[in-house]
Amino acid sequence: MWSPPIKALTDEALNGNPGELQSLSLIGLAAFEEHRYQDALKYWHHALAEMGSDHPSHAALVQAIGKARNGLSADEKNNNLTINHVAGLPPTPLKVRVDISPEIFEKVALDDSVFVFVQTLSGSKVPLATIRLKVSSLPAEVEFSGADAIVTSNTLSQTAAIQVTARVSRGGKSRSGEWLGRSSTTLNSKSARLKLTINLPDI
Repeated sequence: MWSPPIKALTDEALNGNPGELQSLSLIGLAAFEEHRYQDALKYWHHALAEMGSDHPSHAALVQAIGKARNGLSADEKNNNLTINHVAGLPPTPLKVRVDISPEIFEKVALDDSVFVFVQTLSGSKVPLATIRLKVSSLPAEVEFSGADAIVTSNTLSQTAAIQVTARVSRGGKSRSGEWLGRSSTTLNSKSARLKLTINLPDI
């Protein structure tokens, strides 16, 4: 049964390791059982981005995501609400153009994973939102909004100063890799744009 002590333990685990699969799966399951399907999708999509396609839980998680999507669609049909309204998250678009320097491009494989994630500059380092790409798709423009936030209590629309990181990870893990690029900005009620180039070793 989901309880405050379990929530405290999972929050602590995610603060130490934002990609901790068991905690992401448990929080997503708790949200699903409470019919908070959009929240479940955020946690489960983040977990899916952390695990490889050969992970033993991959197929089950994909199936769970499908069920959450079905539940969300039913809520929208019955309540005539948009996805953002269901989640209680006002949209604050942040568009990020992600590129990779020619020098780094020569040192990576086209199939290497690229994680683009948003973090607040102060407080918890659990990503606010994460998108997974491949090196082969660069340059690419991605868009984040409040609807993409992983933790609803700490959304893009409520966070003024943020840092966006793009990390190339040959092993497919968002927390460790070989190369990265970073940029910071301040969000407000207007759309924000960033240009991000992967050009530094991930030390």
